[in-house]
Amino acid sequence: MKKAVRVLGSDGASILPEEVDVCALGASTTLPYEMERYFVTDASAVLVPLVSLILTRVRPRGVGSAGALMLAAYRGEHPRRAPVSVRQYGASAFLVQDGNSTVLNAIASDWPCILCRVTPI
Repeated sequence: MKKAVRVLGSDGASILPEEVDVCALGASTTLPYEMERYFVTDASAVLVPLVSLILTRVRPRGVGSAGALMLAAYRGEHPRRAPVSVRQYGASAFLVQDGNSTVLNAIASDWPCILCRVTPI
C-alpha cells in the first residue's frame, strides 16, 4: 500500500513528494487512533495533522520496530513513548526530528493527526 509523504531532500532544504510503500517497510496498518494509548501526554504536546509533517528519514527496520512497539503500548504491554519531536518549517509545516517511523505507522493506519512536541525555531 503506497502512501504520499513529504521527505526532506539530501540537500537539507528541498522537500520531495514521495510515494512510500508502507507495507513493504513493515508498518502497521491497523493501529487504532487513540493518542493516550501510545504517547505520554503533557501540556506542551499538541495534535499536528499528518499532512503537515515532513519526514527527515525513512528506515525500513525502524518502521517495523515502531509498529510493533506502538501496538504493544496500545495493549499496555510496553511503555508509551514521548510525543513525536518536530520543528516548525515555514508557515504551516513541521520537520520530524524524532519519531519518523512512528509517523509512518500513523500514516499507514490512516490517522488524521499525531501528538507532537514542537521545538521552537
